[in-house]
Amino acid sequence: DKRTAFELAQQRGEKGEPLTHRFHFVRHTGQAKRTAEFRAQGYRCPMWEDLVDDNGNPKENEYGIDITETPAAERAPDGTVVAGDLQLMVVPAKVAAGILKRHENLVQQQLDSGQSPSGQITLREQSREDPL
Repeated sequence: DKRTAFELAQQRGEKGEPLTHRFHFVRHTGQAKRTAEFRAQGYRCPMWEDLVDDNGNPKENEYGIDITETPAAERAPDGTVVAGDLQLMVVPAKVAAGILKRHENLVQQQLDSGQSPSGQITLREQSREDPL
């Protein structure tokens, strides 16, 4: 797939063809708000039939990925891709770069304003209702 080709090119010291999308498995069981957060940022759920043919073989797709290499990946009842309690979501690389930049700016603002004790960023627990 494109990710493997890109990583191998990087290892050889070549530029390689950059990925056009960012993929993220989002924990969704019982927490619709988690996938809603990602949807609000521009992520969407790719459909199984766009990635895999009727015989279970990978299809050429706009993302350049082979989801059949993810052992636990399967078709959900709604036609999306899940792996256990994780929902596959995808966003164009340019949108992902914007999300990263906004996050970096937020972190820097927290550091500059002294909102973080001892100059450290307090991590937000995202996968559980109650922090560990």
